[in-house]
Amino acid sequence: MKILDRGGVDRVVRGLEADAVGMARAVTGDAGRADAIVLQAFADVAPWFARWQDAERLRQRLHARIQQRTQALAQPNGQYPKDPAHISATLHAQIVDLVEEHQSDEPLGQRKAALAAIAGAAVLSAVVALVWTRFDALASGRPTLTDMTPPPNASEIATQGEVVLVFGRKPSARPSIRLQPADGVLNSSNWDGKTLAVSYRGLRLATRYSIVVAGDYRSRFQDVGHFEQRW
Repeated sequence: MKILDRGGVDRVVRGLEADAVGMARAVTGDAGRADAIVLQAFADVAPWFARWQDAERLRQRLHARIQQRTQALAQPNGQYPKDPAHISATLHAQIVDLVEEHQSDEPLGQRKAALAAIAGAAVLSAVVALVWTRFDALASGRPTLTDMTPPPNASEIATQGEVVLVFGRKPSARPSIRLQPADGVLNSSNWDGKTLAVSYRGLRLATRYSIVVAGDYRSRFQDVGHFEQRW
């Protein structure tokens, strides 16, 4: 982006300052306060001088800044006193100095957008990291079995006997156990916090059964998960 030299700034300012000063003075009724508002407005708009070649767009933005600072609405016809004779050489020089100094600044809107994008990305990264950490903690806390009787893929199982499950990582409460198909009988289970034992009877001959154990568990963040294992 090529910034304007002082001569270019001076030409643009001369095309904008008369109605800007007239507007501020008409709204405030105080020349000193109006001139201060105009200086602030030109400083706000200065970053757009080199970016925009359209004087009308600069005028509209300048008027908007003046309205914001005076908390007043524009007159219906948008016309304000235009009398360059009331603009002192000192005020003109101050405006040119401000624009020349600030025209290379990043526009406030773009800076806000950039900061918002950075903040949004940081928040999103933090949320993703938190979700992943909690998901990983929940997966890591899933109960595991270190010993199963009868063992997986066992054959020649008695039609009555006992199922014993020993947990490495334990569920948070007594797990449930069932048979599929559910035509056998499971008695009440015994649970000591690590080992689940339950006797069964009434299995049919020449039938393939599955044992299903399920329950809830908690991660170190106290998130609740559900596990189910069958063999």
